[in-house]
Amino acid sequence: MNEFDLVILAGGDGRRLKPLTDGTPKALLPLANRPLLSYQLEFVNQVGFKKVIVVATHSNHEAVRLHIENSKQELEDLVIHLEVFDDFLGSAGCLLKLKDKIQNHVIVMSGDLIVEDQFLHHMADLHRARDAAVTLLTYQESLENDQDAKPSKENAITDFFGIDPTNDRLLLTESSNDLEASSAKLRVQKSLLKRFPNFTLHTNLRDAHFYMFSKWTLELLEQNKQMIQSIKTHFIPYLIKSQFRKKKTEEIKIPNYFSNRVYNMSSTYTDPDDRVKCFVWRLDPSAYCSRVSNFDSYMKINREIASGEKFYVPLEPQSEGKHKYFIAPSAQVSGNTQVTTGSVVGEGTTIADKVGVKKSIIGKHCIIGPYAKIANSVILDHVNIAEGAKIQNCIIGPNSYIDPHATLTDCYLGTASRVPPGSTWTGRKNAGNI
Repeated sequence: MNEFDLVILAGGDGRRLKPLTDGTPKALLPLANRPLLSYQLEFVNQVGFKKVIVVATHSNHEAVRLHIENSKQELEDLVIHLEVFDDFLGSAGCLLKLKDKIQNHVIVMSGDLIVEDQFLHHMADLHRARDAAVTLLTYQESLENDQDAKPSKENAITDFFGIDPTNDRLLLTESSNDLEASSAKLRVQKSLLKRFPNFTLHTNLRDAHFYMFSKWTLELLEQNKQMIQSIKTHFIPYLIKSQFRKKKTEEIKIPNYFSNRVYNMSSTYTDPDDRVKCFVWRLDPSAYCSRVSNFDSYMKINREIASGEKFYVPLEPQSEGKHKYFIAPSAQVSGNTQVTTGSVVGEGTTIADKVGVKKSIIGKHCIIGPYAKIANSVILDHVNIAEGAKIQNCIIGPNSYIDPHATLTDCYLGTASRVPPGSTWTGRKNAGNI
């Protein structure tokens, strides 16, 4: 991968995960007791990069810096450069700020993406061979194997991709969320259909927020920096539209040393005058890929990693035998407690007698009282769950206290929440510091 630089955008504010992100940067939210950023750094290390640029913001950079320092021993062959920018600078602005430090083609990876690495070399080879301006990674997201997941409005967002099926050229992209926000309708120009009669509109693909850019596209970004703030919302649509605007493509010198060779070898029609070309890479459905974009996806990914059946697994040792669960050596779990497959118990946590832990992640230094029942939930660090409490389908923020015999169902609680004794809460969301 010597022909690519790689940038991880780890400065996201995680507004759709508040109040969990009020005290913890989104990039460091624990997933199966591992910081989210650790999965991206593992990805980068495994595919053979020797260096990576991690972008943080002024508000979260100190926590990100500490995580990078603590990761150096396990990632000793990887040089990590931390770049810190203003909190309000968009993703395209961050990329432009890095322009002088990027020496090659560049891969931009969102800080909330978890993906297997097998696709990368094939995607990079085709990006180079096609002389592409940008190649987007897309994937199909399915809930069919996650029996605990529930449909929600947050998961109903659709990405529309217009793709030429002969070569996966990207001709159009829109998000239902953006269309709804602007009260607009999806429009397809007749000229596009005339030029690409086999144009297919896909609604079952998701944008992974993983982009390969040729180095010269940064010149286009520089020329249009006043109108481009976001990579997904502004820069990608700009490049797609530039495919059909000859004046735009003549504004800069675009190297196309592969173009003539590819044109001569191609069995499908390719206009040799095409200078800006955008493509998609469709990830094999069997490969793991997901983004932590909201509470529902956060719950889902926690469950998937805790299952021990995905590409990434928790750091705690796995149990032996038919039941797959992960318990840190320093955790103290009573012999009368039942921990089921798909559960994780973090370091320094104490679990008393006759507790039931079913498909749940319990963080570090938690105290779980006797007879408590925890099912399909994520319990963050330093949480105290008292005797007889029942928790189902919940996220409990760090430093929270659940009093005796409280019952919580479908609740997402923020940092330092307090639930009174005997309370029954259902569907309470974003409740922090109660």
